[in-house]
Amino acid sequence: TYLYDSIYGPNGWRGGRYMNVTGNTIERANSMGIDSYAWNSTIENNVIRDVGVIANLGSSGMGCWATDLSYKCTDDGDGIRLKVDSTNFNFSGNNNTVQLNRLENIAHNGVDVFGHTNTVYRNVIDTPCAVKGDCGGVHSYGNSNLATTALFDLTIRENIILDSLGNREGNPPSLYSLLGYGLYFDNGSRNVILQGNIISGSTATG
Repeated sequence: TYLYDSIYGPNGWRGGRYMNVTGNTIERANSMGIDSYAWNSTIENNVIRDVGVIANLGSSGMGCWATDLSYKCTDDGDGIRLKVDSTNFNFSGNNNTVQLNRLENIAHNGVDVFGHTNTVYRNVIDTPCAVKGDCGGVHSYGNSNLATTALFDLTIRENIILDSLGNREGNPPSLYSLLGYGLYFDNGSRNVILQGNIISGSTATG
């Protein structure tokens, strides 16, 4: 659903709105389970499993192109990613609900959120960070200025997050410790509400 030039508002990356992604089973995707710039949309009752399994990857890995060294691979392997356009974040990645999904064996973050006014509710996220480290069951990321960040008013309620591994194989010894979080509020996350989540088995911090 990616769109750049739009007749509605300024140009920028968009993903559609009033979308419903419901009742799907997604297995063995190499890069992302669901990847969207959508806004005012719902992702619910989906099963997403075995994302970014090393044994299934080809020469491009989890989504990085071997010939494009400028592409940074930090998000590849997510179960669900709600992305924003950095210059027009009010037209992407906001006012979405991610609920009642089951995510199992996810290479990187279970649910990765970059926009505002999103809700993550009653999902089961089992074994996120199965291949990568420095990630979590639910991860949020904004920018370095809390006043202007795109990530605010995030609600995370009644989710079950199990066994965030945080694999660091291939790193030098100084960075080898397992680094899996249950809930991971990264740079520039403002006004986050947590309520009634159950977290078990994180290697770093719940």
